[in-house]
Amino acid sequence: MESLTSRDLDERRRVFGSNVIPPKPPKTFLQLMWEAVQDFTLILLMIAAAISLLLSLYIKCKCEYSYWRNFHRQPCKIRLQRCCLANL
Repeated sequence: MESLTSRDLDERRRVFGSNVIPPKPPKTFLQLMWEAVQDFTLILLMIAAAISLLLSLYIKCKCEYSYWRNFHRQPCKIRLQRCCLANL
């Protein structure tokens, strides 16, 4: 068996190319996010979060409206009571 000289190695590299696997380019942040969004569990969690957010906004608005309605109803009741008592 004959040993290779540097000249033979250079010739082989020129003909066949170097014996190296080129590195893959790294994935971008958006590609990583898109892959993560494809997961079924994450989809369920996002749906649950959206429902929770909508319910919390609805309940908060409903409570604030009830408070506002009750707050503004009190002066009307007081005026009616004064009016009725004055007419007695």
